[in-house]
Amino acid sequence: MPLSQLVGTDVYLKLDSLQASGSFKDRGMACLCHTLQQDGATKLVSSSGGNAGLAVATICNNLKLLYP
Repeated sequence: MPLSQLVGTDVYLKLDSLQASGSFKDRGMACLCHTLQQDGATKLVSSSGGNAGLAVATICNNLKLLYP
């Protein structure tokens, strides 16, 4: 049975697993990394090895903000 029918109202799911990094942090990190790039950053370092770090690495790669 579809979830919407089960609970009696429309249910919308946000499929964060479909983000580029597979992390739920992509949207926020994309905004932050882009803002930092606009402010003059050319390289970024993340102290996280989890979802945030994976999102930063993915976004920075797209923005060319990683060391080669």
